[in-house]
Amino acid sequence: MKPLSETYKELGIGFTFPIEIWDANDRVTYFEDCDDYCDDYWERYERDAEGRPTYYEDSNSYWQKWERDADGSLDYYENSTGVKKGTPKAATILDEEESIRFAEMLEEEPSQPTPEMQRAIQAYRDFIPSGNIPTKNPIGVPSSIIKEL
Repeated sequence: MKPLSETYKELGIGFTFPIEIWDANDRVTYFEDCDDYCDDYWERYERDAEGRPTYYEDSNSYWQKWERDADGSLDYYENSTGVKKGTPKAATILDEEESIRFAEMLEEEPSQPTPEMQRAIQAYRDFIPSGNIPTKNPIGVPSSIIKEL
């Protein structure tokens, strides 16, 4: 995701650092800051409505992301050092209706998978620990296309 400061610049909106967005409960939901000239160090983070972190990144290429369920329990955590805990929402196996829709799309007009399909395929790959993807799979994408990605 692009930093808010870049969007402000593109739109010609003046701003100063730090950029903070507060919710109605006086919680910071977005924060972005940098050094005097933004050439050495910057950081930004986002928080949910309860004030829990959802995303963090800095200019040292370090990032973290958190995903929570409706009750606020941590479903998934990942960072740029390779730490992964839990199961990301993207790894949820598509339901039968979505599988049929993807299969029909492929039959009608065989082409490279859409970004949506690529994300689903990658989530499926991540879900299969051995990396062996069966010929028939829950998301309905032919294994020949999966192997190409």
